[in-house]
Amino acid sequence: MTESFTITLPAGLPLLNANRRTHHHIRATRTRTIRAAAIEAVADHRPLMEALAAAKPGVLFERARIVGYLRPARAGRADPANWYPSFKAAVDGLVDAGLLEDDDHTRLVGPDMRLGSKVAGGQLVLVIHDATDWTDEPPLSRYYSHETCGFHWHGRDGMDIPMSDGQPVCPRCELAKAQQGGAA
Repeated sequence: MTESFTITLPAGLPLLNANRRTHHHIRATRTRTIRAAAIEAVADHRPLMEALAAAKPGVLFERARIVGYLRPARAGRADPANWYPSFKAAVDGLVDAGLLEDDDHTRLVGPDMRLGSKVAGGQLVLVIHDATDWTDEPPLSRYYSHETCGFHWHGRDGMDIPMSDGQPVCPRCELAKAQQGGAA
């Protein structure tokens, strides 16, 4: 599956912010509300429900990547990561709805939080991508150094690091191998 689904929670939903010291009863109520809103948003999303029905008895995503957008109530600067408790509650709702078996690191990449456009009342939007083929390996730095021969690749010319079988190739060592092969 390579399809992505967008889950939009209702605007004006009371959200949780990590910077606020909310009373635990209020926090628990908001968590339940966000979680239930996510379940309802999945139920109202017809293509997602059809895909979920086709995946039964299993879950829809063996592994998923979620990008979450905070659409703030007012314009200006915002730190979407502070709203992580709200995103977490929404992701738990997606698990409850059967999209994922669990939201641990083996099944979920993210949620990666981003700032979206302003919406009256504020809103969370979750974009779910199939991540079956996702790798957790960091990309190669554009700066590459091969200590054996002292070659340094700075990437200033806009060219990518030469690769062979998924590994960086040192042009200086490759040239030396070719010259030795030609001289023999």
